[in-house]
Amino acid sequence: MSRQEKPIITMETIKAIEDMSYFTHALIFDDLLIVAQKETNCFVLKTTKGLIIIDAIWPCEEAFNAIISAIKEVGWKPEEIKKLVLTHGHVDHTGCGKWIVNAFHAKTYLSKRDDIFWEKEPAKKNRPETWKDYNIDVYVKDGDIITLGDKTIYVYETPGHTPGGLSFIFNVTENNNIYQAALWGGSNP
Repeated sequence: MSRQEKPIITMETIKAIEDMSYFTHALIFDDLLIVAQKETNCFVLKTTKGLIIIDAIWPCEEAFNAIISAIKEVGWKPEEIKKLVLTHGHVDHTGCGKWIVNAFHAKTYLSKRDDIFWEKEPAKKNRPETWKDYNIDVYVKDGDIITLGDKTIYVYETPGHTPGGLSFIFNVTENNNIYQAALWGGSNP
């Protein structure tokens, strides 16, 4: 059965929704991998010059290991991770970024507004926001582009879910056909 023929709701997806320690992954295009954990996702975009991680899910080593395992399972090489691009500053999207940065020296991207806001206003005073354990290398804003190899990510500011929320549009391929993917930073204000 091809991945396009697989049902969307399966026992695997139900289990993922119920269990925060459960991870699942799938190639959604030939060059775009999703790693899912409960209500948050990590995307891995394959380019001709390496891999781009978009969002790093929760701050736990299990999340990092799930991302690395998923990359290996689809035949890609984790050591080719070059960039970590973040849609927004919530810890469930930036969380295990410190492991990605430490292991692969990935260049990091986030909006300046979210970087500054979440430093001053952590979600919970008694919970350290793990994303602050690594620096942001490049602040991106509306109209910027992020390029690696044959892929260009177009950046759009979409505040609401967070003050500095970002959305991205980029090309993906499936069976040598080109499509556009759009990822946004949060689903509600």
